[in-house]
Amino acid sequence: MEQIKYDAGEECVKGLIAVEKAEKAELAWNMLEHNRIEGILPFEYYYLNDMVCFCYQVVSYQSLEMIYGEREMNFREFCFIWKELLAVWERGREYLLDEQAFLYDPDYIFFHIHEKKAALCYLPGGSEDCAGGRKKLGEFLLKKVCYSDKKAVEFAYEMYDLLSSKFFCVEQVKALSDRFFENGEEGEGHGQEQEGKERIWTIGRSEENDLCIPDRTISKRHVQISFERGQYFVMDLSSLNGTRLNGKPIASYQKESCKDEDLLELARYVFRLGFMKHEKGIKLVESNGKLPEFCL
Repeated sequence: MEQIKYDAGEECVKGLIAVEKAEKAELAWNMLEHNRIEGILPFEYYYLNDMVCFCYQVVSYQSLEMIYGEREMNFREFCFIWKELLAVWERGREYLLDEQAFLYDPDYIFFHIHEKKAALCYLPGGSEDCAGGRKKLGEFLLKKVCYSDKKAVEFAYEMYDLLSSKFFCVEQVKALSDRFFENGEEGEGHGQEQEGKERIWTIGRSEENDLCIPDRTISKRHVQISFERGQYFVMDLSSLNGTRLNGKPIASYQKESCKDEDLLELARYVFRLGFMKHEKGIKLVESNGKLPEFCL
């Protein structure tokens, strides 16, 4: 089983994989040893019993996780990042590299401090499944997206769905990116329609949300309600105190369909939902009378 870790003392990423698996990817291993591929970090390696350890030096690089920290990502930043990543993945294909062996975890996706170019780790014989890298990258996007930029939000959620799919491939990423990026790089404001068909609303403690509830039990970005494909959905945004739909806890970043009269619980608040389908609007009535009625 693959093991990936960052060694702060040596400023390198170490990927440990069974010799048998690595040797099955002999072609990719040789390609990387004998070619300097732009955007793919070179490695050194050594054997450790029946394992081989690949070491990637990341001096002068910062990880995606480190770069964004507490920052939010708007649509322009999504454009820049995904164009860089796509360029690296496509160059890898020219050298017959399997896209599944890249490390997708945002802790191991790097950008050069000065040149601002993406640099990825490629683990010969590895597969993204071992560390759940794609899922982590998708969740990273949802946590960092600027929820006042509706185009960024739409892109982040569609990319999350794609990254979570077992049928993931680079062609799908390229198709999705082309569809968004060809229409320009400007984000959109609160509560605007998505391609004339979809809408997204967010609720949380921050004033950037469509509905702000200034209560410490409510997370900064607590929950999202969306209208898409003719149906309403609710999704918890990894809130601290959780979200319940009709008494059932909702897993973070998992869309749950909802309907008129459903009860939506956010921490100590309970809202009865009402949907105006033709206007694509929402009415929220707080059941315990702690808050006034809201229409979004």
